Order: sequence, then C-alpha cells, then structure tokens
Amino acid sequence: METAIYFDDKVSDSEFTRFSKEVVENLARKYNIKVLDYDTISDFLRDGNEKALIFAQDVIPYTAYNNSYLKLFDKKESLIYNFIKEGGIVTWIGDVPFFYRVKCISVKEEIGKLKESFSQQIRLMNPINSSFYEIRLNLKKVGDKICYRDIIYDRHIDIEEGKVNIYYRSVREKILDLFSLLDICYLNEKAKANLTIVGKMLKYKGNEVLRPVRLSGNIIPLNVARLYSGTCVGDFTGSWIKQIGDGYFIRLYDYGEADLENSIQVTLEVENVPKQVV
Repeated sequence: METAIYFDDKVSDSEFTRFSKEVVENLARKYNIKVLDYDTISDFLRDGNEKALIFAQDVIPYTAYNNSYLKLFDKKESLIYNFIKEGGIVTWIGDVPFFYRVKCISVKEEIGKLKESFSQQIRLMNPINSSFYEIRLNLKKVGDKICYRDIIYDRHIDIEEGKVNIYYRSVREKILDLFSLLDICYLNEKAKANLTIVGKMLKYKGNEVLRPVRLSGNIIPLNVARLYSGTCVGDFTGSWIKQIGDGYFIRLYDYGEADLENSIQVTLEVENVPKQVV
C-alpha cells in the first residue's frame, strides 16, 4: 500500500498539531513514505485503491476537501470522501476534522483591505466572539496567491474579485458521514481515557481526550473516557475508526501533544488488517 503524509506549513498553520518540517521529513524517510503539499495532494486522492494518507496538520486543504459552499455536505462532490470509499485510508490527528479549511486563490486586492472587510462583517455577525474568527482567518501571501481559512467552524468565507462574503455553515449536518460539529464534546482540558482492545492491538498510545465524540455503534473506539462535564455526560471516544465503503477514516490524538510517529505506526497496522476483520 502506498502511504503519504500531508504537510504544508507555507499555506497554513495548524491549531493543535505543531510538527516541524524537519520532524515530518525525517519520519517520512524512516518509513519510506512521501510528503504531499497543497498542490500535490489532489492527484494522490484521485484513486483510493491501496493508498493511505496521514494528515500532519489539522487544517484540511481545499485541494482535498474540494466541496463548494452550496455542496459542503455532498459526499459525491468530495475528493477525500470518494478516496476513502474506494478503499483508501485517511488518518487525522489534532483538532476536529473539517473544522478548518485552507484555500489559496489569485486576487489583486491588498491583504490589509481584505482583513479589514472580514473584520467589519464578522463583528456585525458575531460581536461577542468575533476575535475567534479574526485570529483564525490566517490570511497571508504565498507566492503569487493569497491563502486563508475559508472554513472556520460555523462560517464559510468566500473571497472573489476582491470582495469578502461570509456565510453560515450548518453545524447540525453530518460531515461526509462522520459526525456533525454538534456531536463533538469541546473540553477545556484533557481527560484520561482507557485504551480499548482494538487500540492496544493497533499499538496506539493515546490515553487522553480533548475533542471526543459520544460513543456509538457506528465507530470502533480506540480509547474510551467516561465524562461528567456540562452536556458531555457518558462514554466518549477521542480516537476511533469508521469504515466508509471499502476504506477507513482513522481519528487519533484529538489534542496538541500528538505523537506523529505513533500515528504512522497505527496507520501501517490498519493497512495490514484484513478489511472484513475491521
């Protein structure tokens, strides 16, 4: 199986995961896997047969999750969903999957003017929490393009012909058959979790949770935490596997101190598991 890591710190920073380029490249050499960036990931995803992709950053690129605003939840339109469905493996570590997306475009407008336009609009739409969005817009010049987060939680930001438009993004609809953003438990600090037998068999080391989902029969948990925090009461898992078609989505290390090498090791273990067993 061909395995790759996505890492491109030129177009966007991460939220939780803070791996250096040197660490990523050293691990890629150690395990003989390629490193993909914003421009090369789409070609890798066009065929999910016998392939695995590990995200070393928790901001997904538009070139992987290429759904337009009107079709954000349309599985047929999604490059990454079809990659998994056809037999590919995707491993996600860090902050909530699909919580943020980075998009790079060609635009002549000055960055300062675009930032100001965004700030004015988001302050009117969400005066209490506007700083949350302003900090995370991450608008910057990259070569002859500008890159910015066009998805930030419940907002979709569209920059076209020098104009900034902000739209609401549903937090209730499931993202690519995985979960809705309302399914996530947003803890203020990490909670202890116990590894399941599957987690132990896959040699997973993550025994804490920060952005877990409620335990259900639709996913295979790698760890389990019993929580009593606000609306988060019951059994939750921060690391899990879900089968989609012939492939798997693997969720690992839902907090900042992620172990990239262990994430690679778990992915390689899943590659060797007969699909009918998982």
